[in-house]
Amino acid sequence: MTRPLGIGVLLALAGATPSIATAQVEVAVRGGVNITTMAIEVRGQPADGPRGLAGALEAGQERFGTTFGAAVGIQVSSALGVELGVMRAQYGFQDSREMDALEARVEFDYVDIPIVLTLRPPPGRSPLRPRLFAGGLLGIETKCMASLQGVIPGALGFPDTEVSQQGSCDDPVFENPVRIKTLGLGLLFGAGFEVRLPATALAVLVDAVYALGLSDVVEEPTIRARHRGLRVGAGLLVPLAQLR
Repeated sequence: MTRPLGIGVLLALAGATPSIATAQVEVAVRGGVNITTMAIEVRGQPADGPRGLAGALEAGQERFGTTFGAAVGIQVSSALGVELGVMRAQYGFQDSREMDALEARVEFDYVDIPIVLTLRPPPGRSPLRPRLFAGGLLGIETKCMASLQGVIPGALGFPDTEVSQQGSCDDPVFENPVRIKTLGLGLLFGAGFEVRLPATALAVLVDAVYALGLSDVVEEPTIRARHRGLRVGAGLLVPLAQLR
């Protein structure tokens, strides 16, 4: 689904043109777990593949990181809202190679700025309200750390080679360091629910979000790498005021 199509579906489900005159302003504070990996393609390499840190980017398993932040939302109708947030999020992956007995880890820290459309039914008697949302994401990379640990078996009588390297992703300590792009773009799709707390205007949020990276992470002509992530978290929704 493309972003224009996703936004069109949300607008259609809202069922009415929103009225800014009755917009409700809300603040949401969230935290949770970010389960991430990378979609990676290495092109134009020798048959035995790239070496060093660039070689570690060929494949990877999930990394479990954290995410937390806040967002300001405007509920412009009983069903449709717009939300702008700032989140600190951890991305990355790990890769264990049995043939070389090597373990590689690449860990990123980002400041994410998502802007999404939210859809939820009008308030009713039930304290439970489901939520759907979709939108875009600007990611600002603040740190990239990598490590290679393990043993490369010797061949033809040569001894094994012990490998222990760690540092920033562009550190020359690695045989083939990689340069990381500072900015990235992505899409967000998610669902969840909110539960209104008794005798208050506050609500507890629980949601799951899939982040799909659209931009290449590394500045390497032979490597195409894009983030993928599933965020599962909870938070608190605080209504502030109505715009008039």
